[in-house]
Amino acid sequence: MSELNFDQSGFTSIGFMTLYLMYNHYINPSFPIVDSLDLQQVRATSSRLFPADYKFTAIMSYALPNRTSIQSTPNLQAHLATLEVDGIAIVGTSNGHIYHFRAFIYNRALDCSVSFDCNPTYEALDPDRARVAVDFKTYLWAKSQNTSPGQIPPSTGAFEVKLQTSTKVWKICNVVFNTLKRDQYRFNGGMGCRHWCAIILGDLEVYGYVPRGTTVQFEAWEQAKCREVGVAAFIHPRVEGAFYN
Repeated sequence: MSELNFDQSGFTSIGFMTLYLMYNHYINPSFPIVDSLDLQQVRATSSRLFPADYKFTAIMSYALPNRTSIQSTPNLQAHLATLEVDGIAIVGTSNGHIYHFRAFIYNRALDCSVSFDCNPTYEALDPDRARVAVDFKTYLWAKSQNTSPGQIPPSTGAFEVKLQTSTKVWKICNVVFNTLKRDQYRFNGGMGCRHWCAIILGDLEVYGYVPRGTTVQFEAWEQAKCREVGVAAFIHPRVEGAFYN
C-alpha cells in the first residue's frame, strides 16, 4: 500500500531491490546479483543494470478497508490504484425539499472522479449509522441545472478547490478510510451529510492536500448558499453527526 521510487542516487528500499535482483537471478542465472544488503554493492549492481536516468517505480495494490460501513462498486478497483486526481468538489443535490451532499475527488483533464457518498443505513437497530459508497464516475461532479421559479435548484453547484499537487486517489482514500476511519460516522436524525463532507475537506487541509484556509472558504460558501436558496433547503448552521471508534 505504498509507492516506491528508485533512481540512480540509491534506493529507498534496499531489501526490495535485493529481492528484485534475486528473483531475476532465479529465472536467469546469468543475471547479476548481490549477496548482501550492502548499499555500495546494490548501487554498483544497479548502475550496471540501468542507465543513469532510469527510474524504477513499483506500485503496491491498494484496497479499501473491509468494513460494512464502506461500499464500493466493482469498476472502482480498476481506477483506484492508478487514477491521478487534482481537485475536490462538494456538491448538494436536491430531493425536492432539501440537499444531500457528496464529495468528488476529480481529475479535470480526464473528466472523471471518485465520489464519496455518505448516507444513513436506516437499519432498524441503528438507523443513523453511516455507510459510505465509494464509486468511480465518468464526470467531475453532479452539475447544476436550470429550475422553474419557486423551486429550489436541483443542485447547489460545486464548492471546488484544487489540490496543491496532483496525487493518486488511493492516497486520499488511505487517509480518509484507513488512517482516520471516516466511514465510522453516525448521522443526527438522518441528517449530517454536509458536515461529513466538511470533515473530509478539513482532513485534506490538515494533511496538506488542499491549501490552508480552505475550510474557512467552505464555511463562507455555506453562508452564501443559505442566503441564496433559503434555510429550509440549505440548513445553516449545518447539522452535525458524530464519529465513533
